[in-house]
Amino acid sequence: MSPGVDLIKVIAAACNAPLEIVVLTAADKESAEQKALGFPGKYPKMKCADGVLIETIAIAKYLAHGSSLMGENAWQRAKMD
Repeated sequence: MSPGVDLIKVIAAACNAPLEIVVLTAADKESAEQKALGFPGKYPKMKCADGVLIETIAIAKYLAHGSSLMGENAWQRAKMD
């Protein structure tokens, strides 16, 4: 696993967010299912009810949304970016 995936796992655990990690082989990455998700060659990738996210930080922020990990006020949230 990559450090990005490790970060996503930690954030999900801290927020009690359900998360299923799927390790893809090179053949899996070329599958029609993966191509249908879009963003070819971009990983990590997360499929959720709202669509597909790529990039570690975007996924981590999605999982942490609404938790204290994202800051308790606008100033703290802005400082995260």
